[in-house]
Amino acid sequence: PMKLFCLGLDPVSSCLLLQLKHTTILLDCGLELASMLCFLPLSSSNTTPQTETLVVDPQSVGKTTFTTNGQQTLKRRRTDGTDQGVTSNPLHKIPPYVFIEDGMKFHLPQLACVDLSTIDAVVISNPRHMLALPFLVLSPEFNGRIYATEPTIQIGRMMMRELIAFLDTSHKCKGDYQNDDFLASLPSDIEAQLPDAADWRELYCNEDVEATIARIQPVSYNQTVQIFGSLKLTAISSGFSIGAANWTIETHYEKIVYMADSNYSTSGFRHPQLMDLTTMASSHDSTLKEPDVVIVTNLTTEPQVSADMSLKDFCNFIGSVVSDNGNVIVPSYPVGNILDLFEFLGAYLIDVGLGRIPMYYLSPVADEALGYANIVSEWLCKAKQDKALLPENPFVHTHQLKSNKLMKFKGLADPGFSLALREPCVVFCGHPSLRCGDVVNLINLWGSNPKNGIVFTEPDFDWKKALAPFQSSLRVRYCPMDPRYDFNQTNKLLQALRPHHIAAPVAYSRSYNNSSAVGAMAAVSGASGVAAAAANLSALQLVQIVPASGQRLHTFNHLETIKIPLDRRREKALLLPELAIPLRTCKSPHVDMLYSPVRASLSRWDNRLELRYPSVSDTATLARITQRQLWGVPTAHVLVQHLVQEGIPASITYRLKNRTISVGGGVSVSGEREEEEEETQHPYENNAKDHSSSSTTNSTMTTTTAGVLAANSAAALAERTNSSGSDIIIANSPLSSNLATALKATDVGQVIHAVVVTVEKLQARVVMRPGSTRIYTDNEDALLLLQRLLV
Repeated sequence: PMKLFCLGLDPVSSCLLLQLKHTTILLDCGLELASMLCFLPLSSSNTTPQTETLVVDPQSVGKTTFTTNGQQTLKRRRTDGTDQGVTSNPLHKIPPYVFIEDGMKFHLPQLACVDLSTIDAVVISNPRHMLALPFLVLSPEFNGRIYATEPTIQIGRMMMRELIAFLDTSHKCKGDYQNDDFLASLPSDIEAQLPDAADWRELYCNEDVEATIARIQPVSYNQTVQIFGSLKLTAISSGFSIGAANWTIETHYEKIVYMADSNYSTSGFRHPQLMDLTTMASSHDSTLKEPDVVIVTNLTTEPQVSADMSLKDFCNFIGSVVSDNGNVIVPSYPVGNILDLFEFLGAYLIDVGLGRIPMYYLSPVADEALGYANIVSEWLCKAKQDKALLPENPFVHTHQLKSNKLMKFKGLADPGFSLALREPCVVFCGHPSLRCGDVVNLINLWGSNPKNGIVFTEPDFDWKKALAPFQSSLRVRYCPMDPRYDFNQTNKLLQALRPHHIAAPVAYSRSYNNSSAVGAMAAVSGASGVAAAAANLSALQLVQIVPASGQRLHTFNHLETIKIPLDRRREKALLLPELAIPLRTCKSPHVDMLYSPVRASLSRWDNRLELRYPSVSDTATLARITQRQLWGVPTAHVLVQHLVQEGIPASITYRLKNRTISVGGGVSVSGEREEEEEETQHPYENNAKDHSSSSTTNSTMTTTTAGVLAANSAAALAERTNSSGSDIIIANSPLSSNLATALKATDVGQVIHAVVVTVEKLQARVVMRPGSTRIYTDNEDALLLLQRLLV
């Protein structure tokens, strides 16, 4: 079976370990950025907000007290009442949240739970899911290959470098709160806000980033790479961001689709290339048609809010703030939705007569980000590609920069920013968590003026918790720009793809209350926001993944392994020349197909299967093995005909499920009460060896083969009974008096359980069940003869 192991703290986040055909692939490697919200903001001014200092007494766990006298000390007391020691207190409470005052640390995927030397390959879906990659690459045990598209590599590099620049100005991490004794002394409600805090790690440096980027192998859309000859990996556009990809993982006979952040929005302001669904409608050579497994992760966190409605609300809010001579802060990532917001907001301000309002873009990688976006036109949507062919710059921000409608700087400390600043204005800056970067200082600078505002567009962070440490009077608006698939869209897509299995986080199998979303909109959006949210809620019918008929849903949780049974019927093997040259084709008597009998030994090495010329030691073994007949199913009447031609009489017994039927003319039909009853009642089977032609197959294969087996047996039995004119005697059976007619019925596959050919002269019995044929005998000559006749 295929195995899937969830390494991320939040199962919705992408970091999954997939094992298939002795090959291990890591699907994404992202940081748990939500852990940033557990810290107090890092500011270059080193100001600390007024908080309540948390005092924890291990002697009375579950009881906490708070003081409001600024910086306090935490005393840990022994059971005898004396002080164990005094350390600086890292925890501060701003109800209902608890924050850490220390250098920033991050929660990593649980890579320690995996033998990194076993990871053969890593695939990256988009830049946000590669931020933990340096921790993996710098491990000496890891020797696997890493694949991502070129834009994903470069944009991911920018995001890493920006985050490093934001944290370089902060004080060093002390990590007092990561002490096991300290964490054990915390009440459960506080400990729940610091999940796995003992495992948090400091960020890497720029040298680590460059070493990581050098290890990644760039791929293009629809380019296939081979993994040890056993798996093929193909990146296809997911439509989420520039270069973002879904991945198909294929063997010779199985296909797995890894669907991470995906979007098929045709809105005019979405710049990435559309999700690759063009071949899905075709029944041939389809990229995603009828895969065996679809792994679904990272659906929208705001299924109740339309991205288009959020964009309109975003522009209206900014227009109202700047019209009142207020400034607006927009926390954002350096690349992504921000490219669309520049274009859409700039056009809106001109339309409403506010074209004089400047926009500022502050980021340590501002020059690189805007410049790179203009040279990757082949990764953009068709409208952007058409502009590049004119030739024109695909993005409007180039013209905005020339006209000073948009100005870019490395940060607030850039000398040019203070000279260029004109108020009122709109400032795009990082980090969206409000824990580091220029956004912290801007909130401290403008937060006391109620005319100013802040608008949240990134759904990755809880905006209420993000704002909690700040004592500000800012006007707040939450306008999540999350274009990813929602549950309705995902269910429709899965119905079209028709996978046999669906793997998804356990959270996607549960419905939840959408009323909280309306409340959130009410808190920050006013009546119009509530109306918009309610309208979207009324249109939303499903808030969970619902598998269609014939599909099976498998759910996973943190550090949980799931096994998905694949209907693997065949494997592809290499036939060596010394075996291929003497082969001669034969016509199958059962199906319209040519085949070539071959006797060989099967060798597996590095996931490669080879049919080799048998050695002397293999010959004796091969004489006792009956290979499964891939070109058809053996039938009892054909075997009997061959035996008669050899001068050997034989009889046929048809065993039916839960029925007892006797038929004259030398043919008997007996019922079986238990479907899985073993063949233990015949004298040739009690001590005889079981020579099986195949192992038991799964239910899908069994059902298919049962129909073929039953149909062949029914035809033979009907021909035998009709030609002999023998009477048919039926006992304890609901079948009609005409057994031949009954066995030709559409449910004949549910009637016959097994067909048994008894050869008294050879002291042998052949039992044909759906999906397998077994020979029971101690006579070596009989075994070889029956094997030859069956083939």
